[in-house]
Amino acid sequence: MGPVKIVRQVRLDGVRHDLQQPELADRTIAEIGAVWGNHDSAWLSRAFKAEHEVTPTDLRRER
Repeated sequence: MGPVKIVRQVRLDGVRHDLQQPELADRTIAEIGAVWGNHDSAWLSRAFKAEHEVTPTDLRRER
């Protein structure tokens, strides 16, 4: 796996972790994505689903 893919995976895993934290429930998905360097909400949703097989919105609803 190349460095670009590793960075992408680390960022998406960080978003996933943060979305599951109750203390961050008041932050929007876009805000959490931006913290991890993902400033395009549409891209984040597509990439997140491709990596984790669930959308950020659905993951947040599951917790």
